[in-house]
Amino acid sequence: MDRRKPALIFFFLISGIAAWAADPQPQQHPSGTPVTDTPKPPSNGPLPTKTPADPEFEHVRKALNALTPEQFQRFQQNFLRWSNLSPEEKKMLRDRETMQRQKMLAEAQNALAKTALQLAEEQKALFFKRYGEERRKIEESLRAEMDRQRKPRVETLILDLKNEFSSPGAAIP
Repeated sequence: MDRRKPALIFFFLISGIAAWAADPQPQQHPSGTPVTDTPKPPSNGPLPTKTPADPEFEHVRKALNALTPEQFQRFQQNFLRWSNLSPEEKKMLRDRETMQRQKMLAEAQNALAKTALQLAEEQKALFFKRYGEERRKIEESLRAEMDRQRKPRVETLILDLKNEFSSPGAAIP
C-alpha cells in the first residue's frame, strides 16, 4: 500500500473542503441571469494538477456525506483546530501519526508472523487492514472501560478533598 495515499487524500480534502462546505448558490446578475464564477488559474506558476472534479475529490465528498451529523461536526472542529495550528505543531502531529502508523504496522506484521500464514500481497493488505480496524475497536473499548472506572474514583477523590479542605482546621501548606 502506498504510504503517501493517506497524505494525498488529506491534502485534497483540505484543499477542497472550503469550496465543498460553502455550497455556493448561483449568483444573480442584475439582469436576472445566473453568474458563473469560474476560478482563474494563477498567472505565475504551474497549473494545479488536481481539481474538485477529480475522482479523489469525489471519494472525499462521498466519505464526508456518509458521516453522521455528530461525526461531521467533530470533523469540522478538528479541521478548524488543525488549520489554526502552527507549522511546527502540524509537523509534530504528523511525526507522531507516522510513528503510530509504523508501530501499528510492526505489530500487525508481528501478528501475521505469529499466525505462520503465507499470504499473497492482497491478502496481507487485507489482514493488516482488518488488524488495524479490530485493534482500534479494542483500544476504544479499553479507553471507555478506563473512563468508567476512573469516573467514580475521581468523584470520591473530589468529595474527600472537599471534606478535607472545608473543615475549619484545614491549613494551607
